Amino acid sequence: MTSAPRRPSICVAQGAAIICSMARTLIPWSGSDSVTSDMEVTRFLFDMCRVGGAVGFAGVSEVAPGAPAYNRDMEAPIEPPLRAMGNDDKTRVRLPRMAEVVADSIRSQILTGEMQVVPQLDVLVKQYEVGPPAAREALRILETEGLITVRRGKVGGADVHMPTNERVAYTLSLVLQSSSTALSDVGAALRQLEPLCASMCADRSDRATTIVPELKRLVKEQEEAIGDRPRTMKLTDEFHALLVRQCGNETLVQVVGALEAIWASHAQVVFDAEGVELAPPAVWKAALSEHEKIVQAIAAGDSARVADIARRHLEATHAFMSTVGEVGMVTAALVQRRL
Repeated sequence: MTSAPRRPSICVAQGAAIICSMARTLIPWSGSDSVTSDMEVTRFLFDMCRVGGAVGFAGVSEVAPGAPAYNRDMEAPIEPPLRAMGNDDKTRVRLPRMAEVVADSIRSQILTGEMQVVPQLDVLVKQYEVGPPAAREALRILETEGLITVRRGKVGGADVHMPTNERVAYTLSLVLQSSSTALSDVGAALRQLEPLCASMCADRSDRATTIVPELKRLVKEQEEAIGDRPRTMKLTDEFHALLVRQCGNETLVQVVGALEAIWASHAQVVFDAEGVELAPPAVWKAALSEHEKIVQAIAAGDSARVADIARRHLEATHAFMSTVGEVGMVTAALVQRRL
């Protein structure tokens, strides 16, 4: 003979009794001697949960930073209830998903050079004690960021790609293209930032043994390459990239270097277009002369002069490119070709 199911009201009553019994075990520890009835026990337990902490021996709750303190001798918390208990969810802290935690760990190891190859999926599952879906999603996050390329098939794992200035340039070009940015806008930024880098090169105390010899070598090769447009463009790009790379500020190196890569990608398309004639010898020699003046100003430590020369040089070269062909808008595909 089966017993009749218990009524919900009986179960609720029994559950409440159990909760009250559990709460009574906390009352002596809290230092409270005024809680006697079941109703008072329930209120005592509710107040503890309300402030998010346990009542301490001194009568004030030990709660997380920012939570209101509870005093057993008061009718309410010392401060208003926690914001999280209200209806305002706009500033509620979002906890990271497990996949994001795994991706953060792998990303950190990649950027510090500790990890050159990402292990296979089953190794990641054991190492991080997560399920295969979380490990796969972590790999997808890193692949989207361009840090890895997941190997398909039985081999598994993933190849690591350290961030480079070219990849930064490509990502920036995607952003600029999405906002319909004209290439002339990139040129205007370069005319402000590259002269700054050149002036910082002139301020370097070790310029005579570091940047000046390299600039002189490039200028000499440029002189020998007059009339050879592909080689001259390559040497010109290297000259300007060296001014940025040796400025001594890593943030400028990455930002200005990315802008230069975007500009150079588009300039190559303009000058390589069908029907574009070689510039007259006077233009080649003028560009070479300006490069020589930049090197001389850096060697002399004249930061103001080199900034002025570099600015006028960029204005002239950018203006000349606009006469050769249509500059147009930033196109990320042109930058990707140089990766």
